[in-house]
Amino acid sequence: MHELAIAQDIMDTVLAERRSRRLGAVRAIYVTAAAMSCIQPEALKSAFELLAERSELEGVRLEIAKLPMVAICDRCGALFDPRAVAQVCPTCGEGRLNFSGETEIIIDSLEVEENA
Repeated sequence: MHELAIAQDIMDTVLAERRSRRLGAVRAIYVTAAAMSCIQPEALKSAFELLAERSELEGVRLEIAKLPMVAICDRCGALFDPRAVAQVCPTCGEGRLNFSGETEIIIDSLEVEENA
C-alpha cells in the first residue's frame, strides 16, 4: 500500500512548509493526483487520517482531485478520454493509441487559520 508512504510525504511537506512560513493551524490540504499516479483516493485519505492521529495534523481534511488520463491517436493525433469510447479513436477509428498522464501528486494549497 504505497498510499501510506505518500501520506507520510504529504504530512512531512506540509509540516515543513507550515514551520518555515510560520503559518497558523492547517485545516485542509488540497492535492492533485495525476492520472497515472495509481493512487486510490479513499486509501490515501485513510492512510493520512491514520498517520495524522495524535499529531498537529489530526482532523485536517485531505481533498484529492484526480486528473483524467488522455488517449492520443497514433494516426490523426486526436486527444480523447479513453474511458468514454471503445479503445479506438473516435475521429478516425485507429486502434493504435498512446496514453498521456503524469504520475506525480502535487500539493496545490493549504487552508490555514490566521495567526493571532
